[in-house]
Amino acid sequence: MKRPRPFSRGDSVMCLLAWTLTLLLLGGTPQKETSQERDSTTVKNAVTAILESHTMEWMTIPGVVGTAEGVHRGKPCVLILVEKKTPKLQKTFPDRLNGIQLVLKEVGKVKKR
Repeated sequence: MKRPRPFSRGDSVMCLLAWTLTLLLLGGTPQKETSQERDSTTVKNAVTAILESHTMEWMTIPGVVGTAEGVHRGKPCVLILVEKKTPKLQKTFPDRLNGIQLVLKEVGKVKKR
């Protein structure tokens, strides 16, 4: 039976080089979440929470055909989809809810497939 050769200095360098290359290819060390990313996640969670707690109620309002997550002026918002954007519907909803913009979007009549 052959004896394994001892671990040489060249082997150490190759091992270190392989490890460094692997880290670089996999994106290096994990980065901490920035405050901007954390704020974005918080806003998205707020949008989701609003939709979960209000969609059923809003869907009972005549003219409302759906709700969705959206973006308004570069910021996450709640979209309230309506057949026709009327002054009465616009007065029904506040501009903001829990700091999140509510946007009425006219989509026309929605048909079942």
